[in-house]
Amino acid sequence: MVSILTAVGVIIGAIVPNLKNGLATLGRGMGNGLKAIGKKLGQILPGMLGATASFVFRTAGEVLRFLAKHAWLLIVAVVILLLNSLKRSRAKFKIEE
Repeated sequence: MVSILTAVGVIIGAIVPNLKNGLATLGRGMGNGLKAIGKKLGQILPGMLGATASFVFRTAGEVLRFLAKHAWLLIVAVVILLLNSLKRSRAKFKIEE
């Protein structure tokens, strides 16, 4: 039993850092891209419309860059969502029995 738990721990320990690095790289790239789109839209579109579109894209870019810096937050959020989904499905299954 201990060897199985150790093996699972090693596998999870190898997957999580790689997932974190991949998410960080993806988030930085997408964040920079959205910020660039926001800047270009601000230049292209006139007046208030351009300012609004620029703000939305730049803010989305900043959010993605933040999540890229703190990829563990994204991993924790996904795990929590999966656990809540599992609890709901178990609760629904018990009710239907």
